[in-house]
Amino acid sequence: MQPPVLRSFKESLRQGRTGRIVVPTATLAEHLSHELARDGLVFRARDVSTLARFVADLAPETTVVSNELFSLMVEDAVRRLDLPEFRKVAALAGFHARLAKTIAELDAAGCTPAKVAPFGDAVARVWKDVERQLTARGLVMRGESLRIAEKAARTRKLADDIWFEGFAELSGLEIELIEAVSATCTESGESTNPATIVLVPETVEREVEEIARRILEQGDFRDTGVVLRKPEKYVPLLRAAFERFGIPAHFYFPEPLHSHPAARLLTGIVEALLGGWEHEQVLQLLRFVPNARATDALDAFAVKVNKHLPGSGLEPLLKIAGASFVPQRVLKSFEQIDAWRGEKRTPNEWAARLAHLPSLFWPGHIPDRIPPGEAEHYRRQAAGLKAFAQAMEQAAEWWISKTQAIDLAAFWQVARSVLRLSTFTMQPRSRNVVHVLSAWESRQWDLSTVFVCGLVEKDFPAQNARDPFFSDAALAAMEARTSQEKDKAEFDLFQEVCGRARDLLVLSYPRTDARGQRNLKSIFLVDREADAEAPSVRPALPAAIAPWTQPSRVQSPDMLSVLAGKHAKVGVSSLESLLQCPFLFFGGKTLSIAELPTRPEDRLNFMVQGTIAHQVLQEWFATREELEPLFARVFAAVCEKENIQPGFRTDRMRRLIRIALRQFIDDKRYPLNRQSQTEVDFDLAVDGQLSIRGRFDRIDELDDGSAVVVDYKFSTAENTKKKLEDETKLQGPLYAWAAEKRIGRPASAMVYVSLKGGEQPEYYGWGTVPGANFKKGLAPIPDDWIPSALQRASNAAAEFRAGTIHPRPANQGPCRYCTYKDACRIEQPAAATAS
Repeated sequence: MQPPVLRSFKESLRQGRTGRIVVPTATLAEHLSHELARDGLVFRARDVSTLARFVADLAPETTVVSNELFSLMVEDAVRRLDLPEFRKVAALAGFHARLAKTIAELDAAGCTPAKVAPFGDAVARVWKDVERQLTARGLVMRGESLRIAEKAARTRKLADDIWFEGFAELSGLEIELIEAVSATCTESGESTNPATIVLVPETVEREVEEIARRILEQGDFRDTGVVLRKPEKYVPLLRAAFERFGIPAHFYFPEPLHSHPAARLLTGIVEALLGGWEHEQVLQLLRFVPNARATDALDAFAVKVNKHLPGSGLEPLLKIAGASFVPQRVLKSFEQIDAWRGEKRTPNEWAARLAHLPSLFWPGHIPDRIPPGEAEHYRRQAAGLKAFAQAMEQAAEWWISKTQAIDLAAFWQVARSVLRLSTFTMQPRSRNVVHVLSAWESRQWDLSTVFVCGLVEKDFPAQNARDPFFSDAALAAMEARTSQEKDKAEFDLFQEVCGRARDLLVLSYPRTDARGQRNLKSIFLVDREADAEAPSVRPALPAAIAPWTQPSRVQSPDMLSVLAGKHAKVGVSSLESLLQCPFLFFGGKTLSIAELPTRPEDRLNFMVQGTIAHQVLQEWFATREELEPLFARVFAAVCEKENIQPGFRTDRMRRLIRIALRQFIDDKRYPLNRQSQTEVDFDLAVDGQLSIRGRFDRIDELDDGSAVVVDYKFSTAENTKKKLEDETKLQGPLYAWAAEKRIGRPASAMVYVSLKGGEQPEYYGWGTVPGANFKKGLAPIPDDWIPSALQRASNAAAEFRAGTIHPRPANQGPCRYCTYKDACRIEQPAAATAS
């Protein structure tokens, strides 16, 4: 049943009379306009308006300050006045927001700073300072605009009849305005008697699932509403549930502008500009610029830039980009605004420039016949860009002098605060959707079915916190709303919400909270018990997920030929990766997929540390010069080559590596006076299809013509020792085999030297070293050590050449650190087996 005020207004339109209906919010105004149009009624756009628009028409000479600018003025006043009463909390954003809300409520109640001063001098002083700022800018608060509109309504006759609909409560100034418009006012609302059901699911997640199930069951989306008193609790859950159940819905809630992707991108661009185009920040922006999109060229550009981080400025980036089209195009767009950093403009000029900024990065047209989901994306994007432009206009209002020239940094400081305080809304484009509304928004809607969820004590009715600045007695003396009046308004609001349903009203709350403790149901349900239990429901999946199956081998002759030709020669470390997992070898050696460059702070990693140690020892064995200057020279050269930045970690690692090398050189357990060769390459054929190549760190020649193979490991003793036990590690036997081929007789020993982490180096390996005094000695060389390793290497290479490239790790421990783990499906067989 329609409210009587709305029926009266519609009847007036049918009779051809002019009139105007006033509602609380823009959302209600748009909804009512759609309803009138569907009923075939003809009316002017101004015939359905918000109260704010109605007041503006009565007082066109006034401009009401926006909520965002008003909040900034309160923050500014608190900061400048530095009142002792607020000093401890003056830097808190939450305090500014609460103070601004209190002043706005007092203003709506008809109070003034002079009236407030006896009860709260500090609040009155802040308010008075804000009024001074408003006067300087030619702005007024909403209370002043209502006073001016009320005077205008009393002094001139309005040409149209006026209807007021959807107001659950009115402030004192609003009531005075309505009384000035007409001596009598029809009250809105008419009691309805829909069927009522109370649901008590076990959890809040089950609650929203049950709502979704019942909506699907009835099928009439357009005439269904879900009313929320605590949107922050229910909106994310309802969005997820409706998406899973395939229910179209529109959420009538403002969203923070600073979280919109378009606003975040534009904010990032401006701050990168002001910061001199820090390269890491620019790389992050490139991923979100609509014109850039993900391309191989952009990936290659990002890899090159990462290698040279840190850095700043557009010129180096343009050089790295070269002729690459996508990075060049975006960087040229950045270059168009680079000069802004040194310019000074008026606030309005900066607002216009920043509002025009999206045209450099967003396409100027939208393709025809795009899917509905993509169309919704464009609408959301347009809403965000429009709100961004409006925020820039509001920021320009901050400056009293419109001709004052300021730099971009000064303007952006205010603009960023406005963005933080601004919101945006999406207008519904489809009629056949479920309407998810706040309790306040729902007051004027007329729906067949209404779900009111979250009826838990302290949620609905909401627990109204006492005013932090004034007691109830002070508020009553100032004729402002007290906490008791706010509590009563909650009861009135519930009655209004329940009256929105024509046929069915569903009230619900979860039996338990997130901790599993029992909820206390709302006082509104104190005399009602649950009418139905909520069954367990889940949405049907659109299609069955195909089970994982064992991948087949590569069978294409051309591809097999590529595998054989590309891997006729294999390094020892590559063979070890092949034994660990064929897919690891395929990604790194066949496809040659490059890893992302390490971050600047991580460049001095264990591999670079090992490189430094190897180079120092190679030169030391060749020259036997003093270690300290040799180490300093090599360390500086490697840091320059790897673009390692100075800092605490670099200094710490420099010291640790130098100490480790000094301990090794001074260690008497392994004599270093033998004839040695360092960094010796080898390349030997195993069979007709496989050759193995590698490099000895050092070969010590013994007096009997034998040799000791030494390999440095800049790792801890524990990690070095594991190499003796890991069956995928073939370095020991293959290096011993290569040494035997070189000297014509078996090697005496294969020794790993652990240089890192202890008070002295540790030695592990196989064989015997004459003259050495190792604490635990070396393991004996097994009889079939070398033949077994050569056979395993040959078999693994042959199997790979035959097309076995799928994931098959010998040990799943290293999979956590694998570069290709995101493309590997090795976890799925385990999951399938477990099920």
